[in-house]
Amino acid sequence: DTCFGAMLPDTKRWTEMKWCREHKVKLAGLDHFCVWLNVSISRSNYIPFLTLTVCGVLQYIIQTLTGLLVLTLWQKDMVSRTALSNDPHAYTYILAVVLNCAASVGIGFGFVMLLIFHIHLLSTGFSTYTYLIEQRKLLRPANAARGPRSKDQASDRQALVNGDKGIELPETGGDPNAV
Repeated sequence: DTCFGAMLPDTKRWTEMKWCREHKVKLAGLDHFCVWLNVSISRSNYIPFLTLTVCGVLQYIIQTLTGLLVLTLWQKDMVSRTALSNDPHAYTYILAVVLNCAASVGIGFGFVMLLIFHIHLLSTGFSTYTYLIEQRKLLRPANAARGPRSKDQASDRQALVNGDKGIELPETGGDPNAV
């Protein structure tokens, strides 16, 4: 167990060995395979993954705010520094800053949504894979090929998240905080 893995609770969610098909190995607390980082996110690197996500959010907030300052309060100074003989009003520079701000907002929203999603997962005790499987079950018709389920209950895990006290998952022993 890494020093980061030791920061997570010793519940089944974080200790269960799961197969990672991309790396062809079992990993403790496998959450998902991140195609952007080309690495499996599991117990050993989940804290650094969340730290990277928070840093991404902060970076793009700062980048957007700096761009807005350049376009508003600092515009006169920046135009005088970046003006060229063929572009005395520095329109090329201003266009680049506007495009940078637009890209920063878009990418920043992606990081914010990723962070909110993982905070939600931490609060429910789901891994990314478990969440996706449960969402697929919710969207699947009650009489789908894998067999019918009760029409008044989407799944045991969803009932647990919604607070149905009559549901006990085998790995939790009835403790909703242990998922």
